[in-house]
Amino acid sequence: MLMSGVKAIATPVHAINARRIEKYYQATLSDSGLAESWTRHYLGGIDIRSGARILDYGCGRGRVTALLRQRGFRVVGLDIQAHGWWKNLSEASFVVTSPASSAIPFGHEAFDIVLNIDSTHYYSEDQLRIHATEIYRILRPGGHWIILQANNEGYGASLTQVCALGRLFSLEDVRRTCKVAGFLEVDHWYEGLASPVSPLLYMRLRHLVKPWPLYMNDHGSWIERLMPPRRRHRWVLRTQKATQ
Repeated sequence: MLMSGVKAIATPVHAINARRIEKYYQATLSDSGLAESWTRHYLGGIDIRSGARILDYGCGRGRVTALLRQRGFRVVGLDIQAHGWWKNLSEASFVVTSPASSAIPFGHEAFDIVLNIDSTHYYSEDQLRIHATEIYRILRPGGHWIILQANNEGYGASLTQVCALGRLFSLEDVRRTCKVAGFLEVDHWYEGLASPVSPLLYMRLRHLVKPWPLYMNDHGSWIERLMPPRRRHRWVLRTQKATQ
């Protein structure tokens, strides 16, 4: 009886959540304020030329690709399988690649920026080193590699890894890998609220209330400042390929 009651509650909750998520994805196509705030937050302070070419590596459905297209960038989304939602992004290009391939299917110095958003956890240590070398190859001199990943030291990270993501690299591990590949670090930060109590439930309830980019909106808030940085939900690392 208890399980039946839980399922009865969960079904409408999932339905509400699905509608809110769909509303968010629609906003990525046309909400200029959302696109501007996302770009300012993650690409702010970086010298980006007009019409810069950006690779959204592991783009999934394409929410970030959509936001960047609104800002006038030439965007390529790459993933291991196509998504039906890509048809809404006719001005972007999409590439499907095999998960078994370590090579990125683009020529040398093809991009100004490469984004890895919640995708590095799919790699082993060796695969991440190879990936870093490939990113370096396809970036123009002075180009940037920007990595966002769930924080392995954040509250509830051990549960997150088991339930959702798999292996999470530490920020320090990825910083070392980038340095070995030849990247210069621009900056890094931790962002997003996380709960030390029932972290997965907390995360799901927050996304139910508002599936917008919560961690970006949390950053710099008074409540986030009460949380130790290394316990926040995720980290952001921005690096640059040397100009010479």
